[in-house]
Amino acid sequence: IFESRGGAMLYNCAYKCKFKEHFELEKFPFDRQDLQIELRLDDPKSWELFDLTVITVQFGRNALKLPEWDSFEPVVRRVEGSETRASVVQLQVVRKSYFFLTSII
Repeated sequence: IFESRGGAMLYNCAYKCKFKEHFELEKFPFDRQDLQIELRLDDPKSWELFDLTVITVQFGRNALKLPEWDSFEPVVRRVEGSETRASVVQLQVVRKSYFFLTSII
């Protein structure tokens, strides 16, 4: 595609989504959570034609307004296995224990 321009194609898309995650609460209110979103090409026929690369992750302004949590910069890593090729976006959040201790107790 576009060989005269280096043979690359860029496709941008945006989604408004809600995700769920089960939290491990053994260390509550001093817990840390790893939240993951997996994007994948799961059809082996497409592996020779396409390469899924996540370059940047953006969140809506209100998505990271979390008074009870500190969030860190997302990490993107590639996963290549025999049955899938994927990019995993990992967001780590740490509970502000003082928020819970001063607001609830």
